[in-house]
Amino acid sequence: MIAPRNYIHFWYYVLSIFFLCLSGTLTHVYGQKNDIHSAELVKQKQLIYREVDSLSHFDYSAAYLTCKEYLSNTSFTDEPDLYSDLIYKSCVSAYQMGYVDISDSLENLLLNLRLKNTHPILQARIFFNKSRLSLFLRRFIDAINYGKEGLAIYQMNENLRGQILLNQTIGNIYQRMGRFDASLEYYKNAASIAKKAKREKEYCKALLATAKSLIESGNPNEALEYLATVSGIEKRINDKEISARLDFVYGQCYYSLGNYFKADDYFDASLFNSLKINMMIFSSHVYTWKSSVASKHGDLIKTIALDTKAAQIRGDACSIYLKASSMYNIAKSYIALKKYDSAMLFINRGEELYSSFKFQPDYIRGMDLKRSIFLEKKEYEKAFKILESKMIIEDSLFSNGNALKLKEIESDYTNGMFEQTKQEMLLESQVQKMETKRNELILKVVIAIFLLVLVFSILILLHIKNKNKRDVILVSQKLIFIQMNSHFVFNALTAIQSLIYKKHLESAIHNLTIFTSLINKIMDVTQKKYINLQTEIEFIIEFLKIQKLRFGDLLKYQINIDDDVDMANTLVPPLLAYPFIEYAVEERVQKASNKGMLIINISKSEKFINYEIVDMGLGFVDMKNCFIKRFSGQEILCDQLSKERISVYNTFLRTRIIFAEIKKTIEGKEYPTLQFKIKI
Repeated sequence: MIAPRNYIHFWYYVLSIFFLCLSGTLTHVYGQKNDIHSAELVKQKQLIYREVDSLSHFDYSAAYLTCKEYLSNTSFTDEPDLYSDLIYKSCVSAYQMGYVDISDSLENLLLNLRLKNTHPILQARIFFNKSRLSLFLRRFIDAINYGKEGLAIYQMNENLRGQILLNQTIGNIYQRMGRFDASLEYYKNAASIAKKAKREKEYCKALLATAKSLIESGNPNEALEYLATVSGIEKRINDKEISARLDFVYGQCYYSLGNYFKADDYFDASLFNSLKINMMIFSSHVYTWKSSVASKHGDLIKTIALDTKAAQIRGDACSIYLKASSMYNIAKSYIALKKYDSAMLFINRGEELYSSFKFQPDYIRGMDLKRSIFLEKKEYEKAFKILESKMIIEDSLFSNGNALKLKEIESDYTNGMFEQTKQEMLLESQVQKMETKRNELILKVVIAIFLLVLVFSILILLHIKNKNKRDVILVSQKLIFIQMNSHFVFNALTAIQSLIYKKHLESAIHNLTIFTSLINKIMDVTQKKYINLQTEIEFIIEFLKIQKLRFGDLLKYQINIDDDVDMANTLVPPLLAYPFIEYAVEERVQKASNKGMLIINISKSEKFINYEIVDMGLGFVDMKNCFIKRFSGQEILCDQLSKERISVYNTFLRTRIIFAEIKKTIEGKEYPTLQFKIKI
């Protein structure tokens, strides 16, 4: 015959499976449908993202400080996606400002984030941040590897937005590497997914990225077809950012086709929209392209003015990196005007700004400009020295380039294996889905049979439920008996009163405060199923302090708590060991003739918290005689009361508590000990 407790477990699982099947929720454990954030938390994150993104469009210093402030209030454990996003944005901002050491520290922090025990969707987000940071720092192979790791997770979990972002990121990496075929493949994947998901803004950005890649690969006419599609969508959604980016790419396209007047018109339109929505860094890029158009027209004065405007915006935005580039652009125009002193002035400014970014290709550009000036002025010795310095840096860059090229070849092979593994994983996922559907059908048939049995079992279940409720109520009533001994209250107040008579007011107030706290805790903890271990021990300490006031040196106790015990987050039944402690103090302290001592040990072993009370000569570990007195002199055996409570917790509340009498060796001598092992 099935025991009552087993009936409950049996029908609990039956009903759980039944409703699970009917609601169609037998999805992958890491499926996108699983909620990993509350709506309020998501909204809060979106506000943070918008604030930081907005600042990064016009002021890297403000963006960095804002990220730093949010990071101080965010932990990786609680919000890994937000934490990694803030590290990425603060790292980019610090680099732009020339704080390369800070940027390196933040980069190491992001790349070393541990992904174990993190939700896969959050893992993918962290891979995305690692990928785009590696791209920004020109570590292209690392960027590809991180990007593909994240993309595989998003594909397994059918997260469309994540797939769009990472396809575009990987496409951008290949574009920066000059591998336009691979770049176009990923951009087109991003566009296809965005179109399918009806995410029009992401769709436009993917098409614009595709067009830019086509322009760079020498196919501007094909790019115009994609731009026409974006133009049609932009008129419908009327998004200023998309308008600014669309006109900018149109300008690049016509610049590539040699139609500089039309290119300049589109750059003007892009500039108008970008300034309107405060996209200052973007507008500085537009000014730079307009300066190139002016240079093509031979108007070098206008070229200098436009580059100066770009430099001013970049300086206001605290972008040392971009401002240095503008300094070189201005110097190049002055060289063309044969104003070498002015050119040298701007080259020196550029090199000063680039001092934090040595051994970068952009730094060498200033050396080339200086060399061209010395050659024009026929100062060949100075030109030769510049060339020697340049060769030293180029050798380093060449060695790094060869290492990266070798890494790229190895990566291509690894990625080929990765793609094969990914296809196998996707195939396995499809097989699992088919098996899940089959299992759902079988379960529905089986559950239909169970429903017939369920009708006849409900009466039994209700009977068992009522009986269990009576048992729990009985134990709750038992708990009332252990709340407080009225004699203890009387004795404690008498001891405090004695201090007042002796005019020891400070001591009286101190002990009265402890006594008040003790009474409050009694009223609080006995109404709860669980309290944390810290509250439990605080109660015991306060009880012993009040008793110390009564017994003085006769009462000796010691409490030992291991450092690895998380007192605040470990839950235990209230007053678990209190009956034994009360008996030890109330009944045994005076009889022990100042020789006995009570020791409480709290330690952790594997999956248990060990809560021990050691009897050093008090004699309270005597189950036949250990009792507590309650109403009308009623005596309740400590052993019986504790075992009944533990039985209820183990049976109905699914808490694992083991109660045992053991021996504890202290200074070579064994002492009887009561041990409560609580599973955590």
